[in-house]
Amino acid sequence: MKFRLSYVAKALLTVLMLVPLSPAKVKPHTSPVVDQNYIAALATAHRFLYAWQNHDQETALLLLSDAAKNRVSEDQLSTLLEDCAPTTYEITRGKKVNSGRYAFPIALFQPSAGQHRWTHPHYSQLIILNTGKDRWAIDKLP
Repeated sequence: MKFRLSYVAKALLTVLMLVPLSPAKVKPHTSPVVDQNYIAALATAHRFLYAWQNHDQETALLLLSDAAKNRVSEDQLSTLLEDCAPTTYEITRGKKVNSGRYAFPIALFQPSAGQHRWTHPHYSQLIILNTGKDRWAIDKLP
C-alpha cells in the first residue's frame, strides 16, 4: 500500500507540474491583408478551373491570355481542355509574382483508374495576369 501511494503521489505531482499555473497567452489570429487585384486574380483562377472541370471550353478559352494561347497548338489545347479535365481541384494561397501577376498553386484530381479508391493529385500552378482594364487572364496553364 505504501508503494502504491508513493507511485500515485509521484504521478499526481508530475501531472500538476505539466499544468500551467496561469492561462497561456494566445495570440489573436490575424489574416493577411489582400488587395482587390488578388481577389480578382483568384476569381479568375477559380472560373478557369471550374470551366475546365465542367468541359466548358468556350469559357476556358476566353479566360486565357493571348500569350498562353500562342504557347500551345490548337490540338494540344483541345486535348488539354477535353481529355485532361480534372474531376476536382484545390487552389491554395497565391502570391504576387510582380505587378499585375499572381501565382496560385493548385492540385488537380483525376478519376482513379480501376478499382482503387485512392488517387494522387497532380500539383501545378496557374499564373494569372492583369491584361488591362480590370481584365485578368490565365497566362500559364498547368
